[in-house]
Amino acid sequence: MKILHILSTSKWTGPSQFVLDINEYLLENGINSIIALRTKPGGNLIEFIKEKKLNFYDKLYLYKKFNPFYFFHDLIVLKNFIKNFNPDIVHVHFSLEHILTVILKKNFKLIRSVYNTKSAKKRFLSSHLFKKADFIHTVCSEYSELLLKFNNVDSKKIKIINGWVDENTFSPSGEKDFFKFNDKIKIGMVARFQKRRAHSTLVKAFSQLDLSNKILVLTGKGEYMENIKKLVKELNIVDQVIFTGYIKDKLPVLLRSLDIFVLLEEGTDGSCRALLEAMAVGLPVIGVNKGGMKEAIIDGKNGFLISSKNSVNELKEKLKILCENRELREEFGKNSRKIVLEKFSKRKNLEKFLNFYRMVKND
Repeated sequence: MKILHILSTSKWTGPSQFVLDINEYLLENGINSIIALRTKPGGNLIEFIKEKKLNFYDKLYLYKKFNPFYFFHDLIVLKNFIKNFNPDIVHVHFSLEHILTVILKKNFKLIRSVYNTKSAKKRFLSSHLFKKADFIHTVCSEYSELLLKFNNVDSKKIKIINGWVDENTFSPSGEKDFFKFNDKIKIGMVARFQKRRAHSTLVKAFSQLDLSNKILVLTGKGEYMENIKKLVKELNIVDQVIFTGYIKDKLPVLLRSLDIFVLLEEGTDGSCRALLEAMAVGLPVIGVNKGGMKEAIIDGKNGFLISSKNSVNELKEKLKILCENRELREEFGKNSRKIVLEKFSKRKNLEKFLNFYRMVKND
């Protein structure tokens, strides 16, 4: 079996990590797979691909702003590459490569992944593209429902495979000394600093708690960080908020050092990977009743779901309940770990993907 992934990004993002994990697993199982990625403009994804020693093809521009030269260059180059590689399955992840492969579709099965609400809802050309795909993969039932509602997709063509987390790397066992103080309740969020990720809601809710024994930990980088730092100053809580910056290798240690985890908006891959990582280390979690979050969080069992990412009062009340009840935090944390092992295990869900590809090939 030969599988070609086409990915119109050159940056390490949620969908990129998703593709890298799949390709690593396919190679481990003797499957011939390759990643064709964007080269215009360049990014850091190629470094991660090389580090993992994955097969890649870097002759496509995949430039998202329509440019006739780039588009027709990619059409010709991709046609020749597909002819030579002769894949059984082409798996695309965004609209640009979907358009290219629909034009070129001949002797291969086409899978399209859908990672967010915007992609699942009807837009110009989207219904046509989805109908031309043999199967559509998505990460949660909400996106599946949107595809059915807005694009009239055949339900038999949709395959839901949840996101995953490496339950061995993100484990309750291990270092927990990221911070020098252990006498504070540490509430954390790991998310890129973008306006849509609703850091401001968490900061405002946190500021309304009794802060004598609490610390807010914000992890990530991004263009909106200075806005949040300004808000922290305005609320006079500078001494209670820690900005750690971007954390990679020490992320499991940081998460194990927290007491409560909050995520208020999904990232680019829709599977809420940061939330799953927090659950895997055994944390109680708070999220919004939407997308992948409502599949990972069972309200009242491993955390709480609030109605909106803008609901400061609702978030404040849920934080207050968890801060005042250590036994509840511990119970929720144990349940988080169980849910990950049952539903979001990396090994189990990658095995589902391999079986999915086998089914698609033989369909």
